[in-house]
Amino acid sequence: MDDNKAAELITVITTTHPICTAPSDEHLYLAQASLFINPILAKSRKIIVFDGVAPGFKDRSSNYDLYKQKIQFLQKTDPIFANTELVFCEEWVQLSGTIRLALKYVTTPFVFIHQHDMCFTKKFNLNACLSSMLANKNIKWIHFSGKFNSSLTGDMQSSCFGPADNYVEGNSLIPLTRAYGWSDHAHIAHIDYYKFFIMPMCKNNYMEDHVHKNFKKALLNKTSSEIHAIHLKFGTYLYGDLEDGCFFYHIDGRANDPKYYVKESKNE
Repeated sequence: MDDNKAAELITVITTTHPICTAPSDEHLYLAQASLFINPILAKSRKIIVFDGVAPGFKDRSSNYDLYKQKIQFLQKTDPIFANTELVFCEEWVQLSGTIRLALKYVTTPFVFIHQHDMCFTKKFNLNACLSSMLANKNIKWIHFSGKFNSSLTGDMQSSCFGPADNYVEGNSLIPLTRAYGWSDHAHIAHIDYYKFFIMPMCKNNYMEDHVHKNFKKALLNKTSSEIHAIHLKFGTYLYGDLEDGCFFYHIDGRANDPKYYVKESKNE
């Protein structure tokens, strides 16, 4: 499959909301520009979805409106924002709500979930990922870790993705690390996986916490055969082998925001 054909199979969804740096577009611009490290993502259709303003952040509404206007201007004038559709939530719906709305505009069999403060730093073979997922329906979710895969493994319940290994049920054209966890950070997934498996688990809440906790809860005190069956349902893999990783840098738009309680994430 050539890159042009591959680009027709995937839509990038980037989520954004009123962080403290608004109306600056720096975070989002860098994040979208970093997609061009991969020729398929550079050519693919993109959706940027803007969450509404949460009740405790109404003082940011004016700056957020200016931010939206800046992105609308870039959509018309900047090649980085070419082939990009802007979608606006009428109210605050959190990450899962923004994804739910954006999915209504997706016509491709795959989505790439991206966030406004994540920048890719390393190339990866997206063509082989898509080919593998088309050929092997057991691969439902491929995550590009911001850390080395080996640092995220360990005990089933105490680590984010452990105990990880390189076993793939079925064929894969690339090395993958089987993972027992879920993240909303940079990943590819089947559109049907999102619509019929992930989104029904979520209301308008913090999607990662909800799905990840459900996954870990389902795995608790299970036999090896039961664990295998549960993993097949979630279909989660990290790109590369255990020594791969560090594919993106998290700028972290909340890091200097006094309205957020900042803590070190157990994931990434």
